[in-house]
Amino acid sequence: MKCLVLFFTGLIFLVSCSDKQLPQDVIPRDAMVSLLVDVQLAESYVFSFLQDSIQLRQKNNNIQGQGVVFGAKDTKKVTDSVDQKIVRLRQQLNDFYTSVYTKHHINKSQFETSLKYYSKDPKLMDEMYVEVSESLKEKMKEFKSKEWYTLIMH
Repeated sequence: MKCLVLFFTGLIFLVSCSDKQLPQDVIPRDAMVSLLVDVQLAESYVFSFLQDSIQLRQKNNNIQGQGVVFGAKDTKKVTDSVDQKIVRLRQQLNDFYTSVYTKHHINKSQFETSLKYYSKDPKLMDEMYVEVSESLKEKMKEFKSKEWYTLIMH
């Protein structure tokens, strides 16, 4: 009887220690890391332009606030132009997301479901983002090693 109890206890222990099966709609970890790298690249590209637009809007607001003499039409033109650029950048970001999803053969829902799943384990997410960061650093090294980049930057 003791052997039977030990056997079942051991079996339960082995089963409980085995890797959890991912839900069917969750992207595997390695594929998710690769996907997150591409998402970060897309976001950084668009956000760099977005930040420029926001800074332009702030400068325009500062000029207005300091009482610098500009016609109302001129400051409105700048504000409208920036607003239009921000709308275009948001659309461009959505287009980039769609491209990334297509590249990885997934859809937005799968990405969001997977992100929620992995976010439930902060330690795992941290490990994944360390890998994302390392991959982005590697890509930056490769990019900076290109001959044309060296010629432009020096």
